Amino acid sequence: TCSLNKELSGDYSCSPIDKIEKLNQKLKGWSQFYRHTDFTAKVYSKIDREVFWKLAYWFAAKFKTSIKKLMMKLIRRPEPGKAKTW
Repeated sequence: TCSLNKELSGDYSCSPIDKIEKLNQKLKGWSQFYRHTDFTAKVYSKIDREVFWKLAYWFAAKFKTSIKKLMMKLIRRPEPGKAKTW
């Protein structure tokens, strides 16, 4: 996660799309490496949680708002009777 901290600290002038493309390259490499381990689900869960929160903090700092306000703006509730999808 050290390289993730480095990637998501500062540099708020970068566009979100460029930032996510860079992260996807790292995540693809990590997934290729960890897919051959016995504890894949645990590792993927930790990486997922870390990436979500680091990216949330980065977006909040970039757009100068709180994470709560940002999530309320971007995440919509599922329609009644439908499953939650991302």
